[in-house]
Amino acid sequence: MRELDAALSPDAPPRGPGGHALVPADAVPLPGGPDAPGFVAAAAGSADGPGARASAAWQAGLVWVRLGVSEGLRDTAVARLAERRTEGTPLLMKQMVKGALADVLMEQLEAECVLAESDAPPDAASLGRLHDRITLADRLLRLLGAHGFTVPGPGWDAHLSELLADVHREPRSTTHPEES
Repeated sequence: MRELDAALSPDAPPRGPGGHALVPADAVPLPGGPDAPGFVAAAAGSADGPGARASAAWQAGLVWVRLGVSEGLRDTAVARLAERRTEGTPLLMKQMVKGALADVLMEQLEAECVLAESDAPPDAASLGRLHDRITLADRLLRLLGAHGFTVPGPGWDAHLSELLADVHREPRSTTHPEES
């Protein structure tokens, strides 16, 4: 995130549609001083003030960052599942596990293809769908059992990634199928 902000929003971190910005904890003073727990802080403000709305390039960059985190989570899961055994066989070799990992890989590859498809960043609705796909792919943590929800650990990484998407993406439509 630091590199994304430095390259595309050097003056101040961009704010999401709700006027919030998610920044590294050491970038803002936290209540409780420098020893306060936490890796990030949410700062409320005006969506029109410093660090106003993120550019389309920054929004697409955020999806790329989340995709990288998701791929790292997948690699962590593969390594852990290769180590763990049940009935003398690595969990990674179980058919249901392989199928779940294949689904995750497909979600990630499809997101990468959409991002790399053109020179212009995708529109807000497409980026929202990509965020949803990445969040869905990150649910592979359930394959890791309790290890997938440790802090620090893969669960924390997935949580922060999803929080980034929730802060910075455009609001979702709330129409119901019977209203369409």
